[in-house]
Amino acid sequence: MRLKKRPTPEEEAAFIAGAKADQAELPAAAPQTLSTTPDSTETTLTPATTQATPAPEDVDPHQFVRRTEWPILPSLDPYMADGREDLDKPFVMRMKENLWCSIDRHCKALGVDKSKWIRQAILNQMAAEQQHFINNNSKA
Repeated sequence: MRLKKRPTPEEEAAFIAGAKADQAELPAAAPQTLSTTPDSTETTLTPATTQATPAPEDVDPHQFVRRTEWPILPSLDPYMADGREDLDKPFVMRMKENLWCSIDRHCKALGVDKSKWIRQAILNQMAAEQQHFINNNSKA
């Protein structure tokens, strides 16, 4: 059995910046270069080419995601069904590779575990839907 070598920080940053599965359906994004400041150990990605005003469809939104305090938006608290708080149940979900690669790249750039990110998205969606139906019911 052969072990894979561990990627360098530059290789990992390049991977996060450009997952191939995301680019299969999108136009080719501008190549990116790694830059480090002499007094800092932080590596940042910047587009290699500069354009005066890029068209919205030419911009890859993944390149702007950075590690920050998370969650960015305030979380909504949905009404929860009765159940034990000490029992965890697994949730398995099938998804296309490009969606998986997008979520993986996004969560790595944010510095958030995928399961926490997906759990937060599910709770926010459930709270928004509950609020939508409450508002529709009160109008009737």
